[in-house]
Amino acid sequence: MLLKLSSSSILGLLTWRPMSGYELKREIEGSLQNFWSESFGQLYPNLHMLNQAHLISGLPPDEATKRQKKVYQITDAGREALRGWIATDPASRPPRDELLLKLFFASEGGPDVVRDHSRHAREKALVKLRRYKAIREQIQSLNSHQERAKYWLMTLSLGISQTQNFIHWCDETLDEFTELGR
Repeated sequence: MLLKLSSSSILGLLTWRPMSGYELKREIEGSLQNFWSESFGQLYPNLHMLNQAHLISGLPPDEATKRQKKVYQITDAGREALRGWIATDPASRPPRDELLLKLFFASEGGPDVVRDHSRHAREKALVKLRRYKAIREQIQSLNSHQERAKYWLMTLSLGISQTQNFIHWCDETLDEFTELGR
């Protein structure tokens, strides 16, 4: 089965442990949010589709805790589909950056506003960089034998590098505005 891109995060997270839709959304927001997002509107239809395709299965309700929420686990077919998706070349998406679009058209009457947007974007990037560095410390404090931690650090390394480069670009852009007398 050809795995939909939007379903890959669900299957990947279910390799960690069985989870409900709410728990999956919480994990996405806690671990993938810096490079991937899924809304509840995407999540639940994907869970239904994955269940229909037998790539995940629902666990029976937990009688001991009277749990009513539906909890899913990945199946062997789901693991195979995830492995197949990992093996395919990633599709590239065209970039969409509203700050760059506004900067590109700033000569049409908005250079001061775009300068302020650039300054604000730099401040937000500094907050993001601090968050990334804190996450890196948390991951590094995990047991060094944790297989997943190495890959998490590789992913995080790109986020840190891109954010540092973005801050550098903001500094250069703000310097250009200063030279223009803005």
